[in-house]
Amino acid sequence: MSHETRTLPAEWAPQAGAMLCWPRGGWQPIPNELEQTFIELARVIAVRQPLMIACSSDDTALHVRSHLRRASVPDERIRLHVVPIESPWARESGPLTVLVNGEPHVLDFAGAGVPSRLHALGAFGTARLEARRLAHTSGCSDGHGTLLTTGLDLQALGERHEASLSEHLRECLGVDRVLSLRHGGAIGDHDGRLDLFARFCSPRTIAYQACDDPADARWRGLRAMAVDLAALRTRTGEPYELQPLPWPRPRFGIAGVRAAAAYTSFVLLNDAVLSPLFDDPADADAVARLGALFPGRDVIGIDSRALIEHGGSLRAAVMTLPQPLRLGPSTAIRPPS
Repeated sequence: MSHETRTLPAEWAPQAGAMLCWPRGGWQPIPNELEQTFIELARVIAVRQPLMIACSSDDTALHVRSHLRRASVPDERIRLHVVPIESPWARESGPLTVLVNGEPHVLDFAGAGVPSRLHALGAFGTARLEARRLAHTSGCSDGHGTLLTTGLDLQALGERHEASLSEHLRECLGVDRVLSLRHGGAIGDHDGRLDLFARFCSPRTIAYQACDDPADARWRGLRAMAVDLAALRTRTGEPYELQPLPWPRPRFGIAGVRAAAAYTSFVLLNDAVLSPLFDDPADADAVARLGALFPGRDVIGIDSRALIEHGGSLRAAVMTLPQPLRLGPSTAIRPPS
């Protein structure tokens, strides 16, 4: 039997494109501010790289194309596909791509979920599909076999013995080291998502969400998390270079629930960094710090207030698709042959 090498690419690796799930269908009526955010997000991404959009119906696909044309997005930059979607958070329901001996494999953790339906439409070209009986993880890869994640995120993968879970992550994702953050505290409803706490920026660098307000309910947990991060070591035994990101003021979403505002929910594209903005005095500082972390990339601010107020985040809305994956053409509203 030939040896199989699996790699979960880092988010700064070259990308074939990105994916959104349009917030319509089961989410109707959609607040205008949320859809306007998706329109701007689609425009910014499509200028730089191909963009796949999963739509819940043909009417939604027509609606999306009309909006993006008005936003001056050429049709050829967009791949539209009609599949059932349950939420607009592509990172939760979209595909995770691993490289198996250098070839892309698309993982579907829900069985016949969104990735399988998109694969059946040819959305991922000739990439193979793998169905996996394990929930999705929001973890972040360094591209060299190390996964940064949270304790709550690992709990969401199911009740497993630690050795069994480690073996599963190795077999599924090619991960042989798991760095789990046990502290942090809730920064909103979705306290298990890694993008609310810390992210790899290189194999040696981790950016993390700091809090400088001792009166804030999140301060103690985030301070403990910073101590945990300082104790982590690289594969060669050295401490990571830790870069704090500024703390935005509390924001509240629907039903008065505190929204999950964190600058660690940034998104990497091939030549850009999308930085969440919260109409906060710390926005400019966050943009500057992300620019220093990713020199040579444009830093583009995305107003993310509507995203967090509806239970998501900027990173939750965007699933990046690494090379050498090749995106197939649109299968929705195609011109007649």
